[in-house]
Amino acid sequence: MLCVIGIHLLQGNQPVTTIERLDIDRLHREITQSVKVAHGVRSPSQSDTQKTIELIQKCWEGFHGMPPMLGEWVKKGDEYVRIAFVRSRINFRDTTFQPAKAGSFYLHEGCGDFAGSLDSPVTLDLKHIGWRLAEFWIFYAGETGARRGVYFTIPTRVFAEEQVAADPASFRDDIEMLLSYIREFESEDYENQKADGQCVTNHPFEIAQRIDSQLQVLFGSDGKLRTDPTVRGERE
Repeated sequence: MLCVIGIHLLQGNQPVTTIERLDIDRLHREITQSVKVAHGVRSPSQSDTQKTIELIQKCWEGFHGMPPMLGEWVKKGDEYVRIAFVRSRINFRDTTFQPAKAGSFYLHEGCGDFAGSLDSPVTLDLKHIGWRLAEFWIFYAGETGARRGVYFTIPTRVFAEEQVAADPASFRDDIEMLLSYIREFESEDYENQKADGQCVTNHPFEIAQRIDSQLQVLFGSDGKLRTDPTVRGERE
């Protein structure tokens, strides 16, 4: 049985819309070659190879509809890392995971089991952006034992960080403060003090600096509205 689904395959760093299926022919070649290397045999059992493929397909289908799982990809810039350990998550939100650039993943139904070294934990809101081939291994014909492991590649989901839009209401206090600076700059009291020759406490240059600082609280150095209002007050 071939499981056909609509997916995005990542070719290089660019996703391409296509219809993909679990490539049974490629799986057969990869498993056959892996068994030959591990067992030193020229013609592996066709029935055992077919049983292995059926196990792989069942495990692969278990990923669909699940939150990010072990063995799947996360795209960070132009780099791809695999999820090696999930510490916590709320579905796709606030996923805290430890990635790995190397290591091996044993395939279970809907997840992998990692062996190798872990990188530092990362917390991201993730969204599914496509698919990419990844290597797993499984016991040949489902029978455990020495030299029974076979390696293969299957299409695996790719996730990337989802930028959560800022809630304008969360910046209300910052905006009100900015407006108060502008009103102070334009106030009649300032003009009257200046006309009377009085010492003006809030010099226009100082007010302009405060306005600029407040704008930097609202907008990052890249000029984009900050998505995290927790920086409020850092520049006050």
